[in-house]
Amino acid sequence: MNRAGDGAIYIFTDADQAVSASKNFMIRLDQFNKETNTLQSSFKVRIGLNTGEVLANATQKHPDVLSQVLDIAGHLQKQAEAGEVLITESTFRQLIVNQGFRPREELKENNESVYSLEK
Repeated sequence: MNRAGDGAIYIFTDADQAVSASKNFMIRLDQFNKETNTLQSSFKVRIGLNTGEVLANATQKHPDVLSQVLDIAGHLQKQAEAGEVLITESTFRQLIVNQGFRPREELKENNESVYSLEK
C-alpha cells in the first residue's frame, strides 16, 4: 500500500484479486455506513483499476511505485462517481470472471474503453 494525498494505492498480482478486493471493500463500506457510522453522511469512495507492470524497490517496506499504469488508475478514480469502481478495457479482458461490469460509453482512458462495476 502507498498513500497519495487522501487516497491509497494498492498493488495486486492479478486483475481478479484487485476486482475482488474492490467489491469486498464496497460491500464492507456499505455495511459500515449502515451499522456503525454515526455521522450524518455516509463515507463514499471512488476506485480506479488498471493493470500492467510497475517499478518498485522490493527492498523497501513501503516502496515508491512508479508507472503509467498508476497514472491511468488515478485518472479513472477521478472520473468515477462516488461509490463506483471503474476499470480499463485491458483489465476487463484479463478477468476470469467479468460479470457485473457494464461499459461506460462516455468515458475513454488512454484510448481504451472503460467499464463500471454495477452496484
